[in-house]
Amino acid sequence: MLAGMIGAGVMVAVIVFFSYYKVDTVEVRGTSHYTDEEVKNMVLRGPMASNSVLAPLLYSTTNTEDIAYVDAFKVTQLNRNTICISVKEKKTVGCIRYLDSYIYFDRNGIFVEGSTERDEKIPFFDGIKVKKVIQNEKLPIKDETVMNTAVALSTIFAKNDKVPDHIEFEDDGQISLVYGDITVKLGKDEYLEDKMTRVLAILPMISGKKGILHAENV
Repeated sequence: MLAGMIGAGVMVAVIVFFSYYKVDTVEVRGTSHYTDEEVKNMVLRGPMASNSVLAPLLYSTTNTEDIAYVDAFKVTQLNRNTICISVKEKKTVGCIRYLDSYIYFDRNGIFVEGSTERDEKIPFFDGIKVKKVIQNEKLPIKDETVMNTAVALSTIFAKNDKVPDHIEFEDDGQISLVYGDITVKLGKDEYLEDKMTRVLAILPMISGKKGILHAENV
């Protein structure tokens, strides 16, 4: 009888625990690549995900090798019925084409992620060629200034919503930006900030037109 009473008491305690700390709301923060529902499905995969005390202990993880763009997930309890999933994303600044994939790299030129699909929010650089790539290692580009230019342009694009369809690097160092039917000639890597300030002011005025916008001598 005593054992039965203890067992019943434990069962009641468990039921109260899971009822009192039942997750009703899940907030998602820190992602620009995935929807809230996609993140929830990636992280909260198990019966304890419905408990606001146990979920932070069991579902925070850095094991994200099979998930593009993500370094880690951290689950925290906001209150007894609300948890938050914070996403630490890999910071990609650009991508290049390699074989049948898009290779995404960070500001140090490190190969972060590969995908058969292109993320339109990430600048795509045409003309940066590599013979091989190794994940988490620097892209083997002979001319270091090319990567520096790519990172500088990506930083400029990050400040506005005018990411071009793609960026062309020619062998002689000339840079072109393609926005639909408009090609912007930036010339070489000189005064890029000044050139892009002028270009971004002009682009709305020539929307819908076709041709070349020369900004080499700004």
